[in-house]
Amino acid sequence: MEEQAKDSPADESKNSSKEKSKDLTEDQPDNSADDSPIGSHSTTPNSTSTYEWSHEPFLSFQHKIVELAGQMGASKISDVMRLTGGSSNRVISATVCCGDESAPQIRGVFRIPRFTIWQDDEKAATEPYELDRRIYEQVAMSSFLAAHGVPAPRILAFDATSANAINSPYTFQELASGTRLDELYPSMALEEKLSIVDGVVDVLASLESIKFSEAGRIDYVKQPPNSQSMLPCKAGFLDYVSSGNPTAGFEISGFGTGGDPGEPRDPTRTTRFLLDMLKEQLDAWITYEIEKAPGPPEFTTDMFRRLQSVVQEMETLGFFESSVAQHGGEPEPQNILYHFDLEARNILVAPIPGSGQTGLATDLGSKTACRLWKYSELYGETDNSMTCVYDGDVDLLSADRYGEGSGRLSEDDCRIKSHFEESFVRKLSTQKSNIDMAVYQDEAYGRGPWLRRLARFAIDGFSDSADVKRFDRFVEEWDRARPTFQTSRI
Repeated sequence: MEEQAKDSPADESKNSSKEKSKDLTEDQPDNSADDSPIGSHSTTPNSTSTYEWSHEPFLSFQHKIVELAGQMGASKISDVMRLTGGSSNRVISATVCCGDESAPQIRGVFRIPRFTIWQDDEKAATEPYELDRRIYEQVAMSSFLAAHGVPAPRILAFDATSANAINSPYTFQELASGTRLDELYPSMALEEKLSIVDGVVDVLASLESIKFSEAGRIDYVKQPPNSQSMLPCKAGFLDYVSSGNPTAGFEISGFGTGGDPGEPRDPTRTTRFLLDMLKEQLDAWITYEIEKAPGPPEFTTDMFRRLQSVVQEMETLGFFESSVAQHGGEPEPQNILYHFDLEARNILVAPIPGSGQTGLATDLGSKTACRLWKYSELYGETDNSMTCVYDGDVDLLSADRYGEGSGRLSEDDCRIKSHFEESFVRKLSTQKSNIDMAVYQDEAYGRGPWLRRLARFAIDGFSDSADVKRFDRFVEEWDRARPTFQTSRI
């Protein structure tokens, strides 16, 4: 799933359109770049899709959005605006109406992949019905979250093909209301920050309560024998919304290996336990590198084999014992729904009417939750010393960086930290009888970071030089830390 800072539906362009609309029962406009009757365009070339991503200028592209809305089944579209997109999606917001003047209007966002399985416009035109599986994955995730009551925007329409007005797959989802937490948090009073911490704890606890018998990715259900989705290749606004947005079929698939953006990964088996998942993934990556990866495989396979030896060392030290709960004498899986990027930029804050409180909505997309007790250093304008120890993953920070006696936490920071930890442990202890502060400390600052860092390699593999540098650092630091761990179980 996407980072809110990259594809935020709440971060609407300041160059917003005026209150103009287009009745889609009339003739569609042409694609000329004249003054827009329905939107606006940016005048800052270095920040637009046109210049940075070589996309069609918004001034003409917005007319295709109008045509696309008609194909979706909308009767009217207005307030078409270009939002700040990111590395994965071009994002455009609009208000659409489905019916006559009395029908409700829905504010939503089009998320359009920047890179698709069609390498050029000619292929998109000649082979438009090839399917982009990422769209199905987004629909499956949206349906799963809705089924479990997790606060996240619903997908209202989608197309996994390029057979449409914009010659691209897309999703159209609800526009979540609120303000990004990273824009509000630094200026909040302490009590307001503590209230935000309570909201984050509630979100984390709700994710922890959703359990699975196997570990893997939430995927769409495929239908043999051609392995296509049981979903239709597209769903318009009328048939998808009026039917109540029925829950799409979803299943757990192995994390897989390889695969370019938009292309399916080579499948791997699902597993019940963390240790088995790490072994399965590392074995699969070595096979992939030898049989399918371009270039000589030795360099990458050597890294994966070193990671396999780390798994063996961790197993000897008892790292995986705490991840297997005993139930009736039999091991019990502990697989939960995991948000891999729960950061302040991915959280929207909105007041709850009549309550005087704030509610949170998350952009679900692995790392641990954002550490709100040292926000300015981790997410603000940091000094250069942070760049060598931190790339956005708090698991790369030393366990004692913000501990007692570190001198890095103010009195307010200490209150926020203790409030989070005590509230989170108290909340989790109602779900799991074996959770206490010692277990939390181990998972947050002890063995947990090492397991999460290792799992990141096992799931994602190596794609660039930054991954190699991260691997070198991981192995060096693990070799130093290994003697400090005891085999006793917590």
